[in-house]
Amino acid sequence: MANDAIDKARRAAASSRNKRNSVAQYDNMKVENNSPDLDLKNNDNAFHVLATLVTERLLPKLEASPDNTHYTLTAEDTAFFQKMLPYSVRRGFVDALRYRLQLLKVGVGSRNSTIGKLTMQCQMLGLDRDDLNALLDLSQSAGMSVSLHVLLHLLLFIMSS
Repeated sequence: MANDAIDKARRAAASSRNKRNSVAQYDNMKVENNSPDLDLKNNDNAFHVLATLVTERLLPKLEASPDNTHYTLTAEDTAFFQKMLPYSVRRGFVDALRYRLQLLKVGVGSRNSTIGKLTMQCQMLGLDRDDLNALLDLSQSAGMSVSLHVLLHLLLFIMSS
């Protein structure tokens, strides 16, 4: 009987170790598998999802403004972006947007494709900028009005080059 109890305890300990090792392997796999999914520079689907999330929130604000010249983030918008997109994802999105804009500028890809149009819309919203970027500085964005006058001139300049 004592030997049976010892054997059961050993099996239980081994089983517990195996489960912990399986969980650790799964966690390592998860990290490795998430890396390509969050490669917003090269993963069109991931970029498309985030760009759509952002533009569907901001474009109606722009269209509602006089002469379509600005949009203003509300506290609700700020909370939405903070909850849906952690800073690292927002930062990666802005970097990917800049990368994709450079590709379009040198003729790689089409501005008329769905992804090209989304990229240009994000640029029009000023999401590629370092300063006054609605996505990057959410701590001070509530009530911030983003003017598009400078952006429109920049966009026209880029399109003409």
